[in-house]
Amino acid sequence: MLTTVVSAQCRLGSSRSGSIFVGSLRMLSSQPPAKSPGLMQRYENYLEQNWPKAYQMHRMVIDGCKSCIGDVKTYYFIRRDLGAGKIKLSDLSRQQLETYIQTRPEIGKLIAIVVIAPLPLAIYLFAFAIIFFPRHVLTRHFWSKHQKREYWSLEWKKKASYHYPALVDAIKATNKITVPASLSDITTMTVPKIKELDFSQVYHLARVHRFFPVNMANSLRWRAEALKHLDAVLLRESGDIDKMDTEELQTQLYIRCLKFSGKSDDEMRTLLRTWLKNSAKLAERPSLYLHAPVLHQYKPRKSKSD
Repeated sequence: MLTTVVSAQCRLGSSRSGSIFVGSLRMLSSQPPAKSPGLMQRYENYLEQNWPKAYQMHRMVIDGCKSCIGDVKTYYFIRRDLGAGKIKLSDLSRQQLETYIQTRPEIGKLIAIVVIAPLPLAIYLFAFAIIFFPRHVLTRHFWSKHQKREYWSLEWKKKASYHYPALVDAIKATNKITVPASLSDITTMTVPKIKELDFSQVYHLARVHRFFPVNMANSLRWRAEALKHLDAVLLRESGDIDKMDTEELQTQLYIRCLKFSGKSDDEMRTLLRTWLKNSAKLAERPSLYLHAPVLHQYKPRKSKSD
């Protein structure tokens, strides 16, 4: 009604009075005047309209950097509050535990990215890395779904080829085991405690769980404790497994060092549920818990005579 009255008065009055009524309408309007887009928004609009591929690269860099910064902040606050005794791992949500577990092995790269991101022309450095060295220089935050699947599968194959045999051979030297074994059978196996492993065993086990060879034993104990709580949370929320899409299922298996390549969604759900079913018993012995993916998935190499 307000708009109708003012419009009628504008038509009947002089041009000067009309301008007054238009001004009055702006002042009486309940909606604030639309803000003009800022410089960055205009730049992005220009890229999107005229250079769509450049815009796509621009968004990959911006979104990747924001995601990195968000994970580093989450990791920092969790570590700070855990250290101060304000919270316990059991207080964290599934999303917080997933970020906490995934960030620690990547923290070196992530800190470098966070430091470089504000620098002038940093966007071009990241774009160059996305094109030429996405797996070696950047992290999952900059990868597409296809790249995550490809790089994580490649990582698993390399670990299975190089680190699995060394770990299994070391265990076989002192224990009679048959591999690959079911997760339920692994719960009855015996492996040395983390503090009893020699340097070579600690090294290979740390690399399986994506840690660099620095403070390895403590990192392994940390991972076993954090993963135990993540498994407990997901087991309580087991109904969510049915709602997970392919990418989420792959992420859950990757976090636990379980192979997902070549598996359907149903097969991944079955493997994840089987792991969770046996997780609590495995977690009673941290070393066995961390060896479980190796003992469950290791396949002896075929000899040339075969």
